[in-house]
Amino acid sequence: MSKRRKKGNTPNIPQATLDRAREQAGLPVEEPIDEAEEVEVEEAPKPRAAAAVSSKNKSATRSAASSRRSKKAPSATQIDMRKRRGELDTDTVEAALAHPVRFPTEEDLHAEYGFVLRDLRNMFLLAGVLMVIMIAVASFL
Repeated sequence: MSKRRKKGNTPNIPQATLDRAREQAGLPVEEPIDEAEEVEVEEAPKPRAAAAVSSKNKSATRSAASSRRSKKAPSATQIDMRKRRGELDTDTVEAALAHPVRFPTEEDLHAEYGFVLRDLRNMFLLAGVLMVIMIAVASFL
């Protein structure tokens, strides 16, 4: 029996189709990257002369390094993950605040959709009358 091949991360769909689908979904279209972008690197502070290395210093160094990592700007994949999880960005929040949603009251709904209730009532009445007529006709025949 042959072994199953592991599929890579490459989709079977052409890139143009993926881009069009992302546009329709409202996600940013990924443009192909020709060259790597240059990133400015901050210089790390010069370490002090270490007299003795202790476990407290190691944990402090690790926590400082992790805090430096967390201060970096989010990458494009992290932004996409936020959108998938439903986290709101500033533009979405500003748009929601600029155009608040009005929740209608029950009276508003009755005024606007009262005709639906009248039509349903008339249909049930008509169905009841027709059922009585059908039963009456069936009993005579």
